[in-house]
Amino acid sequence: NRFIDDYWQRSVKLGSFEKAWEAIGHEGVYYLMLGTTHPPYDCVSINVTATFPKCAIHYEVTKYNASIPFTETYKGAALVHGDVRGVESTIEWFKNDNNQKEAARASAHELGLVQDCTSHESQRPQSFKGPALPTVAQSSSGSAHGTLCEHFHAIITGSVRRRQTQVLYTEKDSRCFVLYYTDTSDYELWVHKDETDFIPRCCEFAFTFVTYELETYYNFNKAVCKTL
Repeated sequence: NRFIDDYWQRSVKLGSFEKAWEAIGHEGVYYLMLGTTHPPYDCVSINVTATFPKCAIHYEVTKYNASIPFTETYKGAALVHGDVRGVESTIEWFKNDNNQKEAARASAHELGLVQDCTSHESQRPQSFKGPALPTVAQSSSGSAHGTLCEHFHAIITGSVRRRQTQVLYTEKDSRCFVLYYTDTSDYELWVHKDETDFIPRCCEFAFTFVTYELETYYNFNKAVCKTL
């Protein structure tokens, strides 16, 4: 029989106890604290600017290097793709591609994002122009969640860059969360801006546990991040 460490460490099995929406479903700013890669930035943040309950979020990412200095920013959306506790907790991240602005604009126009995935009302970002879009009909289960999220996934695929992550751990009230990137096998620990003085203990333990014997990096320069 394999030891328990062999089963849990350096794997995504820990994430089967989590729900993806609990990680990203709160508006606010989060900082990249720990990772198995070391990006050339002093500060990397993600600002969750809008949430569509149990379905999707809008976000803005800022990456800043103080020594050059250099700032990279982009916007995107993240879709809760699989969120069944005990089975999987998967998020797909869609990053706007500047070379495909028209395609992304057309996708967003066709989609007609709603303020609440369980609501009948539909609302588009103010930056998009054109005739009013119809509301998203509710599914037979009484929720628009399934219809909207499937439509979102079908439309946006191919018009923007995307990556997929699995949530391995999230702290209560989204104080922090640990992600695993399926395309690169990298791990990241993100912390809410109010928790940067001390990484919440359980998140730190979960990250350390799943990255056992892997090289990890501290990617947060507090002095730099606090000035942004």
